[in-house]
Amino acid sequence: MRPDSVQLPVGIVFRRLHTGAEQELARSAVAATGRPCGPPGTGGRWTWFGLWDLTAASGTGLLGAAAIRPIEARMAKLCAWAVLTTPLCSVVGDRLLREVADTLRADGAECVVARPAEGRREERELLQRAGFGPVGLPGPGLQVSDEDGVGGSAGWLALEL
Repeated sequence: MRPDSVQLPVGIVFRRLHTGAEQELARSAVAATGRPCGPPGTGGRWTWFGLWDLTAASGTGLLGAAAIRPIEARMAKLCAWAVLTTPLCSVVGDRLLREVADTLRADGAECVVARPAEGRREERELLQRAGFGPVGLPGPGLQVSDEDGVGGSAGWLALEL
């Protein structure tokens, strides 16, 4: 079977993570990938999302997690993301980013930016499959330096919503 024809099983849902326990589970998943997952206390500034398998026989059923934060009126930053290792990794990652983009669009955002970690080709490819492309960040007042310790426009990707 070709990878692009693989489908997620029925019973997968995407939703915001509201409780501290859910957010901590998502943070742990992100930390396991080696990506920054924000210092304690980012819960109020970051909005966490999860992709859940409701039919999971054991464990939590969390397949992927992502966190965003607004950086200006109509722009958000994808701060952290993780896809748990499964045979459906590529499909899960695509669905996770598509759902985040749809949610941001519905909330009035026009653009989301992300910066894949240096040397992590798979992160860049995941973002590019979701439609992200390289850009210079617009506007002299745009601040993307934050608790992730990143700044400047080099390496950033953007998705117009």
